[in-house]
Amino acid sequence: MLEVEKVRDVETHFHVMSLSVLNSGKDVPDEYKDMIERGWGPVRIAIAVEQQHGPAAVREFYTAIGTRHHNEGREFDTSLFEESLRCGRSSGRARCGG
Repeated sequence: MLEVEKVRDVETHFHVMSLSVLNSGKDVPDEYKDMIERGWGPVRIAIAVEQQHGPAAVREFYTAIGTRHHNEGREFDTSLFEESLRCGRSSGRARCGG
């Protein structure tokens, strides 16, 4: 959607959503359960970001962490969380490729 915003008159509003929350307690394969467990860290951080800095900051955080996790193949760990939080701040977008 962020790419669409560049060429169309649309605006994306980000809200905290987590597959870890949605699939918690469901009967899923073991490898998926592992992924669900790893997803709790990012969702807790996203909730804190939204509570402390508002929805615009969630957009920046999701973009930063999503690019690093999905596009670059990085695993969820403390260094990824810290880097994404730094990059998620508006002043950090230029140096983080945003």
